[in-house]
Amino acid sequence: MTRSPNKKIVAGFWVSLAALTGIGILSYSNLIRYVEASRRVSHTQKVLGKTDFVLLQLREAEVGQRGYLLTTDPNYLEPYHQAKTTLKQEIDILRKLTANAPNQQRRVAKLHPLIDAKLDELQQTIVLQESQNPGAALAIVRSHQGKNLTEQIRTILEEIKAEESQVLEQRSQAEQTQLLAISALTIPGCLAIALFLEVTILQLRHALRQRKQGPAHPARTHPKVRAALRIDSRFARRRTAPPLARRPIQQTLNPTRPALLL
Repeated sequence: MTRSPNKKIVAGFWVSLAALTGIGILSYSNLIRYVEASRRVSHTQKVLGKTDFVLLQLREAEVGQRGYLLTTDPNYLEPYHQAKTTLKQEIDILRKLTANAPNQQRRVAKLHPLIDAKLDELQQTIVLQESQNPGAALAIVRSHQGKNLTEQIRTILEEIKAEESQVLEQRSQAEQTQLLAISALTIPGCLAIALFLEVTILQLRHALRQRKQGPAHPARTHPKVRAALRIDSRFARRRTAPPLARRPIQQTLNPTRPALLL
C-alpha cells in the first residue's frame, strides 16, 4: 500500500526535524567541551607565563643589585625595587593558578622561603654598600649564597614548567579533538538544514495547490463514474449540436428543364 504524497511530505518533515535536532544537540555538547578545553589550555599557558615572569623579575633584581654595587648609582636599584614589590605578588598568583594541582602546590610552597631569602641577600649587600662597606657586600656575593638560592628557585620553576608543558600538550590534544568533532558535524548539519527547508517548502506548495484546487469529490474520482460522465457529455454535445442546413429546392431542380404543370 503506497503512501499519499502528503503523508510522505509530513514524514520527511519530521525525519528532517529529528535529524536537525539531534545534530544540534551533539554540536552544542561538543561546543561546550571545546570551550572548556580551550579554557584549560589558556589556564595552563597562564601558569607557564607566570613562571617565566617570576624568573625574569628575579634576574632583574640581581642585575640591579650588581649595577649598584659596581657604580653606587641609585638608578640601578629601580629594577630591584620593582622586583621586590612584584615577586611576592606573582608567587601568590601562581599559587592560586595551581590550586587544583597538589604537586605544583608543593613546589610553589617551596618558592616562598627561597625568594624571601634571595631578596634578603640582595638587600643585605645593598645596605652594606650604602653604609660605605663595599668589602663586606662583596664578601657576601663571593660566598655564592645568592647564587645557590637562585639555582634552587630556577630548578623549582623548571619543574613547574615541565609539568605544565605536559598538561598543555594533553589539553591541546583534547581541544583539537573537540574541534574536529565540531567540524565533522558541520556537513551533516548543513545537509539536515537543507533537507528541512526543502521538505518545508514542498509542504507549503502542496498546501497551496490543494487550496487552489478546492475540495475534491470522492464520487467523481471512481473510474466507472468518470466513464459514465464522459458518455453523458458526448450525448449532450450531440443533442445541442445545430442541424444541417437544408439546401433550397430550387437548387435541387435542373434549371434547364421546365417545371411540370400539375
